[in-house]
Amino acid sequence: MDRTEKRALGLAALLGSGLFTLWIFALLYSHSGWLSWTILACSIVALAGIGPASAREMFGIGTWPLVGSVLLAAWLFGLAVNTTPWLTWFSFAFGLAFLFLSFAFTVANSHLGTFDRWRHQHGHA
Repeated sequence: MDRTEKRALGLAALLGSGLFTLWIFALLYSHSGWLSWTILACSIVALAGIGPASAREMFGIGTWPLVGSVLLAAWLFGLAVNTTPWLTWFSFAFGLAFLFLSFAFTVANSHLGTFDRWRHQHGHA
């Protein structure tokens, strides 16, 4: 496992733990509606995907765009039905963070995404 993979897994763990903390705050402030339970489910999926993501085949990587998409869909639905604003916007922020993590990790591990690899293979111009 290289440094990029370790950083991505660490960031996924941090985001999953942040979602769990957000769910706890939602319960403490009596916002235990559908959005807080969706956030808990996304937290569980994100944290459960860390183990398979560290395997050689990286099966758990697919949980990141899934969680991001679900959180963004929950944000849109939350705006439509006027749920608690701070919880709605936190779901938006975490959703974007998971989608950004997915995109950045894909680009970082792509053989097409880095100029340094091309320059190393083909020499200096």
